[in-house]
Amino acid sequence: CLPYSASSQADLIACVPDPTEWSCEHECGDAHLLEVLVHMMQKKPANRCKLDWVEQSAWLATDVEQRKGGVEWSKIEVNEEELRSAISHGHVQNFKRTTNGTLLKLTGPQEQIMYETLHASALSSFLPRLIKTQVATGKKVILELEDLTHGMAAPCLMDVKMGLRTYSEAEIRLAQGDKPRADMLAKMMKIAPDAPSEEEKAVGGVIKLRYLRFRDEASSTVSLGFRIDNVTLSEEYEDDEAPETKALALVATREQVHAVVAQYLQRRRTLVVSFLRQLRELRATLAASDAFATHCFIRSSLLFVYDGVGERTRVCMIDLVRSTRTEKDGKGQPRRLEHSVPWVDGNHEDGYLTGVDNLIAVFEGLLEAWQEDM
Repeated sequence: CLPYSASSQADLIACVPDPTEWSCEHECGDAHLLEVLVHMMQKKPANRCKLDWVEQSAWLATDVEQRKGGVEWSKIEVNEEELRSAISHGHVQNFKRTTNGTLLKLTGPQEQIMYETLHASALSSFLPRLIKTQVATGKKVILELEDLTHGMAAPCLMDVKMGLRTYSEAEIRLAQGDKPRADMLAKMMKIAPDAPSEEEKAVGGVIKLRYLRFRDEASSTVSLGFRIDNVTLSEEYEDDEAPETKALALVATREQVHAVVAQYLQRRRTLVVSFLRQLRELRATLAASDAFATHCFIRSSLLFVYDGVGERTRVCMIDLVRSTRTEKDGKGQPRRLEHSVPWVDGNHEDGYLTGVDNLIAVFEGLLEAWQEDM
C-alpha cells in the first residue's frame, strides 16, 4: 500500500511536505520492521537513518538469521496493473468534489490557459465555470470548476471524445523513438484480442501511437469524428445497465452509436429535443468563434449530463489539457483551422466540427425515429 492515503491527489501530495511525521496507518506485527520504516520516513533528511544504521538494525539481523536457516526468498515483482490498483486503493484521483457544488481537478497549466481563453469568448456558456486556480506541486495546477451534476437527484452522463484523431502531431514526432510497451499491447488485446500482429505479439508490446491509432480506427473516431468513451446511468435505472467501456471501444458504425445514445437517453424524447437544441447552438457558436478557429483540440470531450428524475440537461466542453493554440502563419497570426476537413500531417486539423455535425445527425435520427413510434 502507499505510505499515505488521501481523498485526492492534491491532498496526497500535501501529505509529503507536511511537518507531521509519518506513522503507519495499518496494523504491523513486525516491530523491528516498523522501527526501520519510521527512521527512513523522517521528513528532514538529516534525521533519516544512514545505511550503516540499517545494517545494524534488529530487523536486518533477523532477516540475515532467517536466510542462514535456509529460508527460501523470492524476488517480489509488481506489474503495472497491480501498481495502478495500489494507487487506486490509495485514493489517488484527479478529481475531488467539494461541498459547495464544485470540483477540484489536478491538471497541467495548459488546461488552465484553455479554460481562461475560452471563457473570455462566446463559448463560455458551453464550459463548466472556472471558479479559481491554485498552484500545486510538480508543475501542476488545481482548477476549481463547476460540478455539472450538482443538485441533480439522479445524474446520467455520457462522455464523448471529439475529433477525427486522438493523438497530436507532436506525439507522432516523439513516437519515432518509442519502444514497444507491454501495457499498450495488453490494452489492445483486452479490446480486440486479434488486433495485434504476430510480430507485435512476439515482441511483447506496441508503441503508444500504434495503440492510439488502433483505438481511433476500431471506434467511430475515424468514421464519425467522435467516439463515446463512457456512459453512466443513475441507479434510478436499475433494470438498464450502462454499456461497458470495453464494448464502447468497438462502437464504430452510425447504427451502433444510435443504439448507445438511445440507451443513454432511456427513450426520453424531451431529452433528445433539449440536447439537440444545445448541440445546434454549440455548432453555430463554434463556427463563429475566433478562439475556436485558432486552437487545435486533441482528446477533448463533450460531456452530456441530465437528471434522471428531472428535466435538467447540459452539454459542456471538457478535458482541454491537450488543446493548444495553432502555430503562427506567414503574417505572424495564429493559423485558422476549418475543424471539418480531413487531417494530413502538418495541417493540424482535428475534425471537431465533423464530430459535432455527426452528433447532431445522430440526435436528429433518434428524434425522427421516436416521433414515428408515438
